[in-house]
Amino acid sequence: MPGDAIHFAILRNRPFLLLWSAQAISQTAQNVITFALLIEVGQISHSSMQASLVVLSFIVPAVVFGPVAGVFVDRSDKRKVLMVTNFLRAATVLAYIVADLALPASIILLTIYLLSVAFSTISQFFAPAEAATIPLLVEREQLAAANSLFGLTFTSSQLVGFALLGPLLIKLTTLRFLVVVVASLYLVCTLLVASLPALPQGAWMVERGNLFIRLRRAWGEIYELWVFVTREAAVAAAIIDFGVVASIFLMLGTLGVGLLTRVIGLPASDLSYVLASGGIGTLLGLLLVPRVLGIVDGRTLIDVGLGAMGVAILGMAGVHTILNVLLSGVAPESRATLTLVIVMFLATGLGVGSALVSVPAQTLLQQWSPASLRGRVFAALFTLSSALAILPVFFSGALADIIGLQKVMALIGLSTIALGARGCYSRMLERS
Repeated sequence: MPGDAIHFAILRNRPFLLLWSAQAISQTAQNVITFALLIEVGQISHSSMQASLVVLSFIVPAVVFGPVAGVFVDRSDKRKVLMVTNFLRAATVLAYIVADLALPASIILLTIYLLSVAFSTISQFFAPAEAATIPLLVEREQLAAANSLFGLTFTSSQLVGFALLGPLLIKLTTLRFLVVVVASLYLVCTLLVASLPALPQGAWMVERGNLFIRLRRAWGEIYELWVFVTREAAVAAAIIDFGVVASIFLMLGTLGVGLLTRVIGLPASDLSYVLASGGIGTLLGLLLVPRVLGIVDGRTLIDVGLGAMGVAILGMAGVHTILNVLLSGVAPESRATLTLVIVMFLATGLGVGSALVSVPAQTLLQQWSPASLRGRVFAALFTLSSALAILPVFFSGALADIIGLQKVMALIGLSTIALGARGCYSRMLERS
């Protein structure tokens, strides 16, 4: 079935449309509240470290609770998991109103961190339940298109929530009003997923036995996941590739402003153009993948995507030095404009490359994972992504201060290229 026909067929699938709509609304809401919290913490503390603690409070629960969440999702009614998690996220978001109260700054900051940990912990159950539900609602040949649409929505929600609605609502309204709006959006998502048809239910809630027996079973199922992932090389590779991309983007987010201002020599205000270009590239990649996935196998697309990302990052690291040599006699204003255009082009390529990795990786996981393990597999995916992101949040800036931003960026680019090249070489050996 052609790509356009598959997309059209999916959009006529009412259950999928309900899940997709819930994802679009919830992702946008999450980006709006994340932006608002970063601004609020920055205004209260005037500290970059305090802002990084907001990010960590969202990341750490994924590492701690991700595997347990996967076990629970596999053994529960996924529709109920989606409903309860959206409702609890609405309640948690409402509690952020405390940041708008006349309390000591230390109390407000501590409350924000604790609420963010609670919000992220709840989300650890939502994400694998959502990912495991997609294959239950669409045909196998529609998975790539379905994941592409979810990826498209994920990127669009970042642009809308973080770059448009978040700044607009912060500027025009109070934090209290914004919190109520976001909580209302999560309640809408609760109603949307409540309209899903009955989904296969696990046996967790009906099994008998004391707490020790249940915990032993849970540990056994985590071990079962480990055995499956280590046995299926394609699944392990897809999880690692997805996690690497997430880690790379967090590194770039940590180093982005410094790269533009201190290495490339552009004003910090130009970061919005670069982010927009990366978003457009991701959207283009998400539209492209379903059309070529039937022609080119998923592993090849992943390796090409990693290579494209590495080349783009390496280009960003070296563009300032190269242009200074080639355009030494050109006026600084013209050189700055050309530099910005090239960086935007590279950011577009980076976005395309990320889509070439993420969509095939997620599709491979859904196709290779049995239904009884799918929730745990995606929990492992999100856990690894978060685990790989913790060290970059802490140490990428410090490493850049020690050896230089340009060298760190070049190292990230070369490592990403090497990872893609290694995958291509491994498959060449398999075919020979």
